[in-house]
Amino acid sequence: MSSTDTSLDDIASAIQDLATQIDQRFEQVDQRFDQIDRRFESVDSELHGLRAEQREMREWLERIDSRVMGIESDIKEIYDRIVVLERKAPDLSASEQRELAKKLEAMIGWAQKVSQKTGIPLPKLWL
Repeated sequence: MSSTDTSLDDIASAIQDLATQIDQRFEQVDQRFDQIDRRFESVDSELHGLRAEQREMREWLERIDSRVMGIESDIKEIYDRIVVLERKAPDLSASEQRELAKKLEAMIGWAQKVSQKTGIPLPKLWL
C-alpha cells in the first residue's frame, strides 16, 4: 500500500466523519426547530385563549355599560318627573300633597339605593 492510498483513505475517512458531523448538526437543528415549533404553537394557543377571554370581557363590559346607561336614563326620568311634580305642588290639596310626598320619598329612597349599588351619582334632588 502506498502513501497515496493511505492519504486518500485518510481523506475519505475525514470526509465521512465530516458528513457524519454535518448530519448530527442537521439533526440537532431539526430538533431545535421542532422545539421552537412546539413553543410557538403553545404561545399561539395561549394568545388565542386570551383573545377569546378579551372578547368575552368586552362583551360583558358592553352589557354592563348598556345597563348603566339604562339606569342613568331611569334616574333622569325620575328626576324630571319630580321637578314637574314640585312645580304642580302648590295647586294640590293637602291630602294630595301628603300622598305625593310619600310617593316622592319612596322614589328617592329607591333612586338612592340604585345609586349606591351602581356608583351612578344622583342629580341634586333638593333645591
